[in-house]
Amino acid sequence: MDHKYTVDTVITMSLGIGISNARHDDEIKLGDLMDQEEIDKASEEEIEKAIEEVVNEWSYNYIDTGWSVKDES
Repeated sequence: MDHKYTVDTVITMSLGIGISNARHDDEIKLGDLMDQEEIDKASEEEIEKAIEEVVNEWSYNYIDTGWSVKDES
């Protein structure tokens, strides 16, 4: 395949919570997900889907789904 991805392609992820100025940043290389042979055989759409899955999983690990609004009454 002729596409722009290699094992050295960096995937940067950042999640911030504005109210508390909390932030978590991370990055991985595409080579952590697949080797160059797999990258070369995959279509651009397949690679982007693999990246999306990793980013979604990463973000779910850092989102606190237990937040609630404090009742002021």
